Amino acid sequence: DFLESANLDLNGTYNLTDGYHPSFKELEQLICRQLGKRKPYIIPLELARLIGKIGDIFHFFPVKSKTIDKMIKELTFDDTKARKEINWKAQSVLENFKLRN
Repeated sequence: DFLESANLDLNGTYNLTDGYHPSFKELEQLICRQLGKRKPYIIPLELARLIGKIGDIFHFFPVKSKTIDKMIKELTFDDTKARKEINWKAQSVLENFKLRN
């Protein structure tokens, strides 16, 4: 267990990873492979932004501008604090990620 009794009174926010930070595209490929689906079509960024704006207006629409922004921004993770302070060790996300059937 990565939480030893000496670490139970530590506080803080930890952005936990497995030490490897997959891209949105890598995660997309993994999910498509597990579902047996083709990769989604790639649409131009301006069209995606327009779709997001439509979702901002019509709340029943599943895609919002915030969703598009999250998909195009580069994410930065750093689990150094958790590795050092609570001895965080994780399995590879890309090797161990499984969708429930």
